[in-house]
Amino acid sequence: RPSKLKEGDEIRIIAPASAPDMANLSKGIARLKKLGFKVSLGRNIKRLVQVHQLAATAEERTNEIINAFRDDNVKAIFCARGGYGSIHTLPLLDFDVIHDHPKIFMGYSDITALHLAFNKLANMVTFHGPMPGSDPEEIGKPYFKIIIEVLEGKMMNFATGDRDLLVKYINPGTVEGISIGTNISVASSLIGTKYMPDTTDKILFAEDTGIT
Repeated sequence: RPSKLKEGDEIRIIAPASAPDMANLSKGIARLKKLGFKVSLGRNIKRLVQVHQLAATAEERTNEIINAFRDDNVKAIFCARGGYGSIHTLPLLDFDVIHDHPKIFMGYSDITALHLAFNKLANMVTFHGPMPGSDPEEIGKPYFKIIIEVLEGKMMNFATGDRDLLVKYINPGTVEGISIGTNISVASSLIGTKYMPDTTDKILFAEDTGIT
């Protein structure tokens, strides 16, 4: 599992899927810096040459992922946005490099493809959470501070505290186990592949849009 995050650590922002909106990304970066973190950008974001709405070619996006994991100065990797295209990088990734350089890795939506593959083939714990190029307004809100505390290794009780953060339980009770987070559409496309983890006895949480 990755090391705990602490103030002053470097967060690398990468674009493994669709190209981010640079205005949104700039806002997200500013908020991360305000929280006390250093922020660096992957090569594809620095030059941002869109390829059919993607941030770069599959090979270039793969290299950006691997370079972020190899860089020992980087303590956490946040994806700029989801969209589409993470799945194209899976056959090109060196999962041994990822396994040998575990880092905090965060994103959601299309980034589910990387979450699941990292879990299955690199035995790595990852985190579903806001992306600075998609959700800049979320960074800095009370619940994002809870996410940071989780990344810092602090245990949180989500049933107490800020009224706006209260969890509504449909069936109250206690359950314990390993959780797997997914985007429903992306996860369904990986079922039956070598990238899909075993979900037996796991606690599943899922997100998507337009799914009934």
